[in-house]
Amino acid sequence: MLSQATPERMYCHRALNQDTILDPKAYQNFTGPGTFVDTAGTVRLVSEPAEMLQRLYAAAGLEERAAFAPTLIANVTEVNARVAARTLIAIGDVAALCGVRSTDRRSIELWRGAIHALRFESTLVSDSDLDVLEHHSRLLDRWASADAYERLKARTAGDSRLPTGVGIRPTRDHPGPWEVRTDLHGIAGELRSVIARVRYLRLAHKLRTGQNPALDADRQVLLSRLHSLGFSNALISACGEIESRISTARTDIDVKSVMDLVRTFLEEVVEEASRKIEHKVGSPAPSGAKMSHYTPYRQYLENGGIIGPEESELLQKLYNFLSNQGAHRLGTAPEQLRVAYATVIEWCMLVVGRIQAYLRV
Repeated sequence: MLSQATPERMYCHRALNQDTILDPKAYQNFTGPGTFVDTAGTVRLVSEPAEMLQRLYAAAGLEERAAFAPTLIANVTEVNARVAARTLIAIGDVAALCGVRSTDRRSIELWRGAIHALRFESTLVSDSDLDVLEHHSRLLDRWASADAYERLKARTAGDSRLPTGVGIRPTRDHPGPWEVRTDLHGIAGELRSVIARVRYLRLAHKLRTGQNPALDADRQVLLSRLHSLGFSNALISACGEIESRISTARTDIDVKSVMDLVRTFLEEVVEEASRKIEHKVGSPAPSGAKMSHYTPYRQYLENGGIIGPEESELLQKLYNFLSNQGAHRLGTAPEQLRVAYATVIEWCMLVVGRIQAYLRV
């Protein structure tokens, strides 16, 4: 498949009901705040080798997946590099892409492929992957400078021409000293520009659709704490499901159903939190098939000093509100659902954070 992979005919652009194959140099060196990133779905992948490599990875077993990225990297050439880069991003292995420490034409094509994937398929890349790529772009700058200075030694040895791909220019503030610029420097700068644009567009989308960036940040903190403390995967997945269903809840039945999920999420967090500390508290957490799934565990956290009496009372009132809205009433307003969800996220973050601190002592 890699033998058939080329930078040509990777993407096509659809406009006025007509598909046009994008030139491999499309948007090359485009930087700045408004640099192009497709958000309208007008650009799509048409490279068969890229699609086949992604399907091959999806069908592979655990051992084959572990060997996939190293094998792919070992067979990268200047011709197939863009397809390889897009494949690594599509399978979520940005680390393997960043592991290529090279400043040759193969590396330049590899990062061109990564930039095109960001421009045309930005949904493939998570926010954390953007952080990794941005950090790596700084390393690319360093490696490019070190390599360029080494190659410039050829000039002082009697060769009046600069090595291929190397230029020198004064810095902006003063005419000297000279600053070395290479194609890879340009790649690194363009990569950062595209990353900044992707982040901007994601934030703009959240604001337009009513999402709360501050709440989302707290939700990520909560999920990180749940992961680190070993809370159940079902609980962690439930948080994502609630987030997804809130954005699509339209009818009274939808809102009521999601409100019930929010209540259950609070229940499970409090119960699992109780079980995390029972060995240190020295007394077992409540158990019993017929007992309440919430009140005994809330009381257990209060008795263990995780929450104070007033906080415990507020948590009980919050649970009662969620139970009434989710189990007994139609006509729950979407605004009430969003407020309830935000409140539960913040309280759960507080409780789990205290559990984390308690277990560290």
